[in-house]
Amino acid sequence: MFLSIYMFISAGLLAQNAVYNGGNGTGYASATVTNILLNLHNASGIKPIIVSPNPAMVGAELHFSENSLTDGIVQILNMEGKVLETLEYKQTGFILPLGILPGTYILLIKNENTSYNAKISIKL
Repeated sequence: MFLSIYMFISAGLLAQNAVYNGGNGTGYASATVTNILLNLHNASGIKPIIVSPNPAMVGAELHFSENSLTDGIVQILNMEGKVLETLEYKQTGFILPLGILPGTYILLIKNENTSYNAKISIKL
């Protein structure tokens, strides 16, 4: 049996043309990875941006390196790409919410014109 599917793997890999060989629970699956998403800079015109301070503490006010940002939203994603928080920001930055645990996160910053991303570390 041959399956042609697309699936996201939690590390950000895109597998396509997955194949199941064998029958009724006695086989194995294999897939060929053809596209590797190392960051969001290559996806959909998303631009990198610097957020400071980095690393940051919960409750800190974060600022963007881009001076011409208009108001918009910030999504905080875990390293698996799951959106944990969606916040509004004003031109210069936002307050990191109290519910975020220490770790590494991706910020997706969107306004009416452009999307940006950054990786940030949260410390105790």
